[in-house]
Amino acid sequence: MSPFAALRTSVLCRRDMPLKSARDTIGWWEARRIPFNLIVGSVGILTCVIVGIVGLGSEVLFHSEFGLPNPPLFALFAVIIYGILANACYTGGWVAELIVRKIWPRRQIGSQR
Repeated sequence: MSPFAALRTSVLCRRDMPLKSARDTIGWWEARRIPFNLIVGSVGILTCVIVGIVGLGSEVLFHSEFGLPNPPLFALFAVIIYGILANACYTGGWVAELIVRKIWPRRQIGSQR
Protein backbone atom coordinates (compact mmCIF):
# COMPACT_ATOMS: atom_id res chain seq x y z
CA MET A 1 0.00 0.00 0.00
CA SER A 2 1.36 3.41 -0.92
CA PRO A 3 1.89 6.05 1.81
CA PHE A 4 -0.88 8.21 0.32
CA ALA A 5 -3.35 5.31 0.34
CA ALA A 6 -2.44 4.56 3.96
CA LEU A 7 -2.93 8.23 4.90
CA ARG A 8 -6.26 8.40 3.06
CA THR A 9 -7.61 5.45 5.02
CA SER A 10 -6.23 6.60 8.39
CA VAL A 11 -8.52 7.75 11.20
CA LEU A 12 -7.47 11.37 10.65
CA CYS A 13 -8.61 11.48 7.02
CA ARG A 14 -11.35 8.86 6.71
CA ARG A 15 -15.04 9.70 6.75
CA ASP A 16 -17.31 6.79 7.47
CA MET A 17 -20.49 8.72 6.61
CA PRO A 18 -21.07 11.74 4.34
CA LEU A 19 -21.45 14.96 6.30
CA LYS A 20 -24.93 16.44 6.01
CA SER A 21 -24.61 19.97 7.42
CA ALA A 22 -22.16 22.81 7.74
CA ARG A 23 -22.01 22.14 11.48
CA ASP A 24 -21.02 18.51 10.85
CA THR A 25 -18.35 19.62 8.38
CA ILE A 26 -16.83 22.17 10.74
CA GLY A 27 -17.00 19.66 13.60
CA TRP A 28 -15.18 17.02 11.52
CA TRP A 29 -12.36 19.45 10.74
CA GLU A 30 -12.12 20.92 14.24
CA ALA A 31 -11.96 17.46 15.84
CA ARG A 32 -8.68 17.04 13.96
CA ARG A 33 -7.14 20.44 14.78
CA ILE A 34 -5.24 19.21 17.86
CA PRO A 35 -3.59 16.29 16.02
CA PHE A 36 -2.81 18.72 13.16
CA ASN A 37 -1.16 21.15 15.58
CA LEU A 38 0.80 18.33 17.23
CA ILE A 39 2.10 17.11 13.87
CA VAL A 40 2.93 20.61 12.59
CA GLY A 41 4.48 21.58 15.94
CA SER A 42 6.63 18.43 16.07
CA VAL A 43 7.93 19.03 12.57
CA GLY A 44 8.52 22.69 13.45
CA ILE A 45 10.53 21.77 16.56
CA LEU A 46 12.59 19.28 14.55
CA THR A 47 13.21 21.95 11.91
CA CYS A 48 14.29 24.50 14.56
CA VAL A 49 16.70 21.95 16.08
CA ILE A 50 18.23 21.16 12.69
CA VAL A 51 18.56 24.85 11.77
CA GLY A 52 20.11 25.55 15.19
CA ILE A 53 22.63 22.73 14.79
CA VAL A 54 23.55 23.87 11.29
CA GLY A 55 23.78 27.51 12.42
CA LEU A 56 25.92 26.76 15.45
CA GLY A 57 28.02 24.26 13.50
CA SER A 58 28.75 26.81 10.79
CA GLU A 59 29.71 29.38 13.40
CA VAL A 60 32.03 27.01 15.28
CA LEU A 61 33.56 25.22 12.28
CA PHE A 62 33.65 27.96 9.64
CA HIS A 63 33.35 31.18 11.68
CA SER A 64 30.29 32.08 9.63
CA GLU A 65 27.00 33.48 10.91
CA PHE A 66 24.94 31.23 8.67
CA GLY A 67 21.32 30.71 9.65
CA LEU A 68 21.17 32.42 13.03
CA PRO A 69 18.92 35.48 13.21
CA ASN A 70 20.24 38.64 14.76
CA PRO A 71 18.75 39.23 17.32
CA PRO A 72 17.60 35.67 18.11
CA LEU A 73 14.24 37.03 19.26
CA PHE A 74 13.27 37.23 15.56
CA ALA A 75 13.23 33.43 15.48
CA LEU A 76 10.59 33.38 18.22
CA PHE A 77 8.40 35.79 16.25
CA ALA A 78 8.81 33.63 13.15
CA VAL A 79 7.69 30.52 15.07
CA ILE A 80 4.60 32.30 16.41
CA ILE A 81 3.66 33.67 12.99
CA TYR A 82 4.21 30.21 11.46
CA GLY A 83 1.79 28.66 13.97
CA ILE A 84 -0.86 31.32 13.38
CA LEU A 85 -0.62 31.01 9.60
CA ALA A 86 -0.69 27.19 9.72
CA ASN A 87 -3.94 27.35 11.69
CA ALA A 88 -5.39 29.98 9.34
CA CYS A 89 -4.66 27.67 6.41
CA TYR A 90 -6.21 24.74 8.30
CA THR A 91 -9.37 26.80 8.83
CA GLY A 92 -9.30 27.45 5.09
CA GLY A 93 -9.84 23.70 4.62
CA TRP A 94 -13.32 23.64 6.08
CA VAL A 95 -14.15 27.06 4.59
CA ALA A 96 -13.22 25.72 1.14
CA GLU A 97 -15.24 22.56 1.74
CA LEU A 98 -18.32 24.59 2.67
CA ILE A 99 -17.92 26.72 -0.46
CA VAL A 100 -17.57 23.62 -2.65
CA ARG A 101 -20.67 22.07 -1.02
CA LYS A 102 -22.60 25.26 -1.76
CA ILE A 103 -21.47 25.43 -5.40
CA TRP A 104 -21.89 21.69 -6.14
CA PRO A 105 -24.58 20.51 -3.70
CA ARG A 106 -25.20 17.08 -5.30
CA ARG A 107 -21.64 15.84 -4.96
CA GLN A 108 -20.77 14.13 -1.70
CA ILE A 109 -17.33 15.20 -0.51
CA GLY A 110 -15.43 12.41 1.19
CA SER A 111 -17.88 9.67 0.31
CA GLN A 112 -16.37 6.28 -0.48
CA ARG A 113 -17.27 4.86 -3.90
